[in-house]
Amino acid sequence: MLFPTNSAKGPYINLDGKLGTFKLSQADGDATPIDATGLTFGLDIANARQGWLALSKGARDWQPIDAENQWGIKPSDEHKPGVELDIHCHEGAFGDEPVRAFSGASLAVTNFVAAAAKAAGDLSSVADTIPTLRVNAVHIKQLGKGSSVNVDFTMLPREKWMRRDAPPAVNAADEENWD
Repeated sequence: MLFPTNSAKGPYINLDGKLGTFKLSQADGDATPIDATGLTFGLDIANARQGWLALSKGARDWQPIDAENQWGIKPSDEHKPGVELDIHCHEGAFGDEPVRAFSGASLAVTNFVAAAAKAAGDLSSVADTIPTLRVNAVHIKQLGKGSSVNVDFTMLPREKWMRRDAPPAVNAADEENWD
C-alpha cells in the first residue's frame, strides 16, 4: 500500500494491543481508554500516510516516507513501518476533538487499516466523504508470548459515509440497513 505523505498534528487515538481498547490522548499527556464497541468511526483512508514509527513511553517519532513513496533507510532500530491517518467520531466519544490522528506500526493497527481500506474499495469517486464503519467488537488474541487485537467492524454503505466537513447522519434506525 502506498499513500501520499502528510504530517498529523493535534490529539490522537491509539489502539492498545494488550488491553484490547482504544485510548484517547488528553491535554495532561495521559491517555484515557474508551469502549469503541458500537461507535461509528470515519477513517480518512484516502489521505493515509505510510512511514517509520518509533514509540516509547511519552514519545512518538513519525518519519513519513519520501515524496516518491520510497522507504529509504530505516531511521533507527526502534522505527517500524507504520501507517497514520485521521479518524473522525462525532458521537461525543472523542470529547471536544472529533477528529484525531491514529497511527501505529503493530500488526493490529496495520491489519485494521488494511481491512477497512479493502472494505471501502475504490475511493476515487468519493472525494467529499470518508469510509465510515461501526465497531462491533475489539478482540484480544494471543500471539506466541504476547497478544494482539482484532477490530471487528461493519462498513456502512457509501450513502451513509461521513462527509469530511459534517457529522454523520447515522442513527440506530439506520443500522438495520447497513448491509
